[in-house]
Amino acid sequence: MSFRENPAHQMNLLDDRFTSQSERTQKIILRSWAKPFAEHIFPKINEQRFAPLYSDNSSSRPNTPVNILVSLMLIQEMFQLTDDDIVEAVTCDIRFQYAIHTTSLLEQPISDRSLSRFRERNCLYFQKTGKDLIQAEIESLALVMCNVLDVNSSIFRMDSIMVEANCRKMSRMETLYTAIQKVVKNITIKEGVALPDNFTHYCETSDHNDLFYHSKATSTTDKLERLIEDTSTLLTYATTYGQLPKVIDSFGILATIFNQQTEISNGNRVWKNGKDCLPSQIQNPADTDATYREKQGDHIGYVGNMLETVDPNGKIIIVTDYQKNSYSDVQFCKDALDKLGEQEQPAKLITDGAYGSDEARKKASKLNIELITTNLVGKKTDSCKGQFVMNEDMNTITHCPMGQSPEKCSYWDHEGGTFRLTMEKEKCQDCPLRDRCGIKFQKRVATIQILKNTIHLARYKLLLLTPEYKAYARIRNGVEAIPSLLRRKYRVDCIPVHGLVRTKLRFFMKIGAINVKRMIKSLEIKAKLA
Repeated sequence: MSFRENPAHQMNLLDDRFTSQSERTQKIILRSWAKPFAEHIFPKINEQRFAPLYSDNSSSRPNTPVNILVSLMLIQEMFQLTDDDIVEAVTCDIRFQYAIHTTSLLEQPISDRSLSRFRERNCLYFQKTGKDLIQAEIESLALVMCNVLDVNSSIFRMDSIMVEANCRKMSRMETLYTAIQKVVKNITIKEGVALPDNFTHYCETSDHNDLFYHSKATSTTDKLERLIEDTSTLLTYATTYGQLPKVIDSFGILATIFNQQTEISNGNRVWKNGKDCLPSQIQNPADTDATYREKQGDHIGYVGNMLETVDPNGKIIIVTDYQKNSYSDVQFCKDALDKLGEQEQPAKLITDGAYGSDEARKKASKLNIELITTNLVGKKTDSCKGQFVMNEDMNTITHCPMGQSPEKCSYWDHEGGTFRLTMEKEKCQDCPLRDRCGIKFQKRVATIQILKNTIHLARYKLLLLTPEYKAYARIRNGVEAIPSLLRRKYRVDCIPVHGLVRTKLRFFMKIGAINVKRMIKSLEIKAKLA
């Protein structure tokens, strides 16, 4: 198939068939979502971005226009349609044809496999190059929508969402069993190669229940030893059957799980202690990318991050990311700052406490962005420690919270910096803050040892108590609507695919659909006010 530089240039004008429609039909179209979509989204899709997915040979068969495919994927998420539903809608509903500029065509340029093939091309390209074309397009369209709505905000807010993997939660023993069963079935059923009789039971439908629920006389230790023995034997066949096309991946998954769940002890292969298992280990052979994380409950899957503008004209999610759920919020913050870049006007990025770190604040400051983190997490710090007064170079403390000058101040510039103050014992004995500042009394003097970061954190907590920063905290609360919307309406926890790459594509399309609907709603409000 060939990529055409502008494959839809003949579709931009509607022919006489549309203009001859009844007045009622035209009103339905022009008052629906289709008109703003056709005017502001469809023409702005960058088809050249997707050129590497197709052949550059002009003699090969032309591809389906990319702007049509991307548009239909967005519309599909807007209305939660299946691939068959969207094909039927484009064929029968003139609103969909109007949105993708195909009312002039006698036959719609889409089949029941068009979208799935396009998704697969994007996934394979991402796995090969590491470049996510869909993510780049969704973020590019977000900036287009900001221009359409005249969104020019200097306030951003950010939040993340835990996305559950669409696979069953398994115990460690069940994970290994399932991997063994997959290898055996691929060899015996798909490739038609016979294995020894002691492996045939893995192909029986009732074998899983017999092993885990009905074999009461067999102890768990005996079951584990049996699975370890079968796995060790099965892996010896890897050199013989491991090169068969339908077996290659399953052998790799089995070997990985076996090494993650077991270890060598006194020359024998034994089951690992649960505390030695890492959250990054395979949780289910059906989804090898999904990882484990404890955050307000147990989660197996991924995490998505959204950065949203805060503007009276409209709120658009301009930066998104999607990773394994072991990816930290602090790293998400750094990545978002890299994408925002240096701001011409002072800007504010409001997040919750999990995104905050000294490194992220310094990075934001260099980009003319103030990072405001609410609901700080971590070790509690007494607010009085924020009242220590430092000199301009921040290497000497000149006064304590009660205004007393230390006799001596030593400073070690390591791990953020540490101060050690020597105070007059008589001045500190009757101090009302003696139980809060960390003072320690010795025979002749009193000493205080405090980290510079502790002073900065305490000062920041005092700053959060001001009315201005309380208002910023209320602004941040609005971003909580996005995770709720993704779960309730867009069913982000029920994405019907497995793996990081494929679920990532669907996640970005859901974000794009939210943005499109927000743009349409904002345009409708403006039209009513006008």
